[in-house]
Amino acid sequence: MTDAEVRKGMTNMTAQKVTKKELQEPDFLHEWLEKTVAYARQYRKALYVSSISVLVVALVAAGWFLFRMNLEGKAQGLYQKTYNNYLKAQPLVRDGEAIKGYQELVKAYPSSRAAHIALYRMGNLFFQAQNYDEAIRSYEKFIEQASPEGELVTLALSGLALSKEAKKDYSGALASLERALKTKSGVLFEGILLRDMARMYERLNDKKNALEYYRRAVSVTKDPSIVILLKRKIATLS
Repeated sequence: MTDAEVRKGMTNMTAQKVTKKELQEPDFLHEWLEKTVAYARQYRKALYVSSISVLVVALVAAGWFLFRMNLEGKAQGLYQKTYNNYLKAQPLVRDGEAIKGYQELVKAYPSSRAAHIALYRMGNLFFQAQNYDEAIRSYEKFIEQASPEGELVTLALSGLALSKEAKKDYSGALASLERALKTKSGVLFEGILLRDMARMYERLNDKKNALEYYRRAVSVTKDPSIVILLKRKIATLS
């Protein structure tokens, strides 16, 4: 059999496998391409608008990210400047100067991370200056924005409690200490918080709870000298 006869036989076999119906049907890929092109032509305006919208969203997101980076950088610079000036200033004036610097920071960049930390620092400085109303305001603003998982929120709640205690708001102080103890970092300051709570109960003339919390404080306190003082307090109340 010649090569020509072999090729002719293969052609006949292939032709037998392709039915008349299949020959009459349009090519699938060709049909799909035609539909895609027709769709693009019909809705090209909508597709164009969608593409532009996606691009605009991406540009806005990138712009916002760069804006936040710039803002945070400026806020951090002002925070560091205030802190450095605090370290260099004379003890009699440095607290007041630091408060002014932190207030400027909070006013200029209220949504920045640095401004948030500045609120906590101001709470401490106002407390040291015995300006308990401003200390309470600063601590409360910080706590509103703080993550419950951070250590500073526990310390801020403790500072808030001490400020309220100074104003003889013992019930309010106790409530702040209870919140501090329930925070994630509360366990790190458990001994301090428990003895402060015991003191609040004592000031509220609740001897039963005062004794309970002093005893709980003894059970978690590691410092022997503090344990001795707590046991003396328990003996006095008993």
